[in-house]
Amino acid sequence: MSKYAVIYEQADDGGWSARIPDLEEVWSLGRTLPQARANVLDAVADWIAFCIETNRPFPKKVYKVGEIDIELPRRKVATAAIKGRRS
Repeated sequence: MSKYAVIYEQADDGGWSARIPDLEEVWSLGRTLPQARANVLDAVADWIAFCIETNRPFPKKVYKVGEIDIELPRRKVATAAIKGRRS
């Protein structure tokens, strides 16, 4: 079993998308995060079946998932800085 990175993104309407960068054709949508997860797993199963049927090789994993710490300024400071740039 291999672990692939999955990117989840919430849309403006509250729905979710899920994509696997290493598998360019594999993505899904869902009204909720759990639904998007389930849908992307279904898409992976279909993609694997397609690869087997067409003798297409499975891509190597190249994406790594990590997190970084970002210190965000307080809202008032950020607003003042933005207003200062416009003047």
